[in-house]
Amino acid sequence: MNYNRYLDLFLCTSTLPPAAEDGNCFTHRRVRYYHNMREATRRMARYRSREHQYGGFLFDKDSWFSKGNCHYLHDIEVTSTNRDWLRLAADGTFGNRLKQARYIGCFASIERLKLEATYPALQGLVHWICDQTTINKLRIACHGDGTSQGGFGMGVSSLSTDELVSALVRHGLSRGQKQRQDTSGLAHAARWKLDSEVNACEGCRKPFKKTVFSSTKHHCRRCGGIFCNDCSSWRTHLNIALTGANNATEKPAGRVRVCRKCFEDATGGGHRVAEAGELNYGLQTIALCICMAAKADDIFSVEKGAPGAGEFAAGSLAARLLTGLRDRNVRGVKITASNASITNTEQGTLVNGLLVGYPTDLKAGFAWQMADPTYEHTVGYNSKGRFRFPAYIWGKSPRLKLKYEAIQGPKPAFGIVVKDRQVFFGMQEFPVPAARPPSGNAGAADADGQVNLTSPDAIYRILLEFFEQWTFLSWGYKRKDYATDGRPGSPPDSACIVLTPPPRVQQITGASKVPVVGPGGMNITVSGRSPGTYREAKSYGVS
Repeated sequence: MNYNRYLDLFLCTSTLPPAAEDGNCFTHRRVRYYHNMREATRRMARYRSREHQYGGFLFDKDSWFSKGNCHYLHDIEVTSTNRDWLRLAADGTFGNRLKQARYIGCFASIERLKLEATYPALQGLVHWICDQTTINKLRIACHGDGTSQGGFGMGVSSLSTDELVSALVRHGLSRGQKQRQDTSGLAHAARWKLDSEVNACEGCRKPFKKTVFSSTKHHCRRCGGIFCNDCSSWRTHLNIALTGANNATEKPAGRVRVCRKCFEDATGGGHRVAEAGELNYGLQTIALCICMAAKADDIFSVEKGAPGAGEFAAGSLAARLLTGLRDRNVRGVKITASNASITNTEQGTLVNGLLVGYPTDLKAGFAWQMADPTYEHTVGYNSKGRFRFPAYIWGKSPRLKLKYEAIQGPKPAFGIVVKDRQVFFGMQEFPVPAARPPSGNAGAADADGQVNLTSPDAIYRILLEFFEQWTFLSWGYKRKDYATDGRPGSPPDSACIVLTPPPRVQQITGASKVPVVGPGGMNITVSGRSPGTYREAKSYGVS
């Protein structure tokens, strides 16, 4: 949908991690801030200048977007800035520059948002994005870990969902009546259309006459459509109106030219029940541009278009944010989030990523062999949605295989086996055969015929040393203890890691038993949908 306003809130931190690169830092009012996605934020801002897709966004490329109606505030921290144009006037209204803005991207400090304080510039921006006469979207960008305990992170700092919601509500986050629309504002999805887009009147459908010195085209100030003089001859008072090709707005607008439909809507009593398919004015959507915000450990949210869509996985960052808004009576806001790790492409679009990285000895030390070699580069990458990875916990690393063989005493199973849609990392055969302990594991009888029971904790600690050499990006995983003798009721004496793929994966093909070979040998094949853009594979819920 087309929104009238966008606010990108990039969370940063004043607690710099060790060896923070200068390119990921900026200084504002003598304080150094860290945000390691600064290039991505710049691309997100530039994306709004695509007039063929999002008409009316005007950037001044020669002055860091300081002119026009789109502003990327790359050099300030918004809670401590003294830029007056971001603040509300004494009577609670916006200044002309803020009133006419379509896009603002800014940084906010995690540490300062934790404080029970109100910051004038942030207050102005929150009121601006919640304005009940426009249709608006807020995007929050930082890091997420896809767990049921994680928060909104950047570097070593993190903001809980309760802290974020409290800060936003404290600065004016609100939502108007859900079933009512203020008809004296802009029309649904209003946009000032370019003359080149329309060759016939949108009312009577008659072609426009071509003249040398004058134009027969007229814009409706409420919806932005193009009409002939007869079809746009109505005048009415509006609280806010479009005033030009950059979708600038005037508020209050007074008596302006409108089309017949907008005249009837605007003079129909000031409010009406929203029609089917329409959304109300004000803040419509909060998009979490955060990795795995819809995922909670090994549980994934249902994605758009699938049965059951519209609810987030319990415990996910998005679900906790939704609960926080509902608890504060902020209703009717749509939250969108992704199960996957997301990235920002050179084109500025957000893309869902999926990757399995496994250890090799191709270079000195441990290198990464990407199973998805074109990961996170273009929107159409890995169009077949298919890749493979080794079925051994040492990947393709002879060095790790030697390390495994050198372990004295009980140790994890070396295999990676498949059962349905789950992958068992550190299991040699599934199900475990009864009364036949795998070679090299605990549970075998000693010289006196006594069974040595080994703690699963010890086995799991060894297994983690190998698992940490891998990357299962966007996958869910959890520990599973099991008995190596395979007998029901036997106490567990070993452990493995159960991996659950994201919804994009449709099929996993692998063996249920892994023989002793290596470092190559057997592989596991993963196939499914292409990663796609954020909007194609998002999950959502409404407060």
